[in-house]
Amino acid sequence: DNITHTPYNTALKQVMDYYDEWGYERTLEYLRGLNSSGEIPLMTRVRIQDIITDIYLTPTPRALQRHFNKQIRR
Repeated sequence: DNITHTPYNTALKQVMDYYDEWGYERTLEYLRGLNSSGEIPLMTRVRIQDIITDIYLTPTPRALQRHFNKQIRR
């Protein structure tokens, strides 16, 4: 079997660049496509998807500031 996958670090950089340009939902579709086409193995997809989801769910400092400012005014 001569299966060649994209190295993890290369795939991570590609996906992060895609995320910066297109956002969360489109990046998940892109990541699924990479896996379906055989460019990356399932384990790589899962690891990168976890990273993307963590970034998406982590609030920015500005969002945290707005949240706490609203609570203080109440």
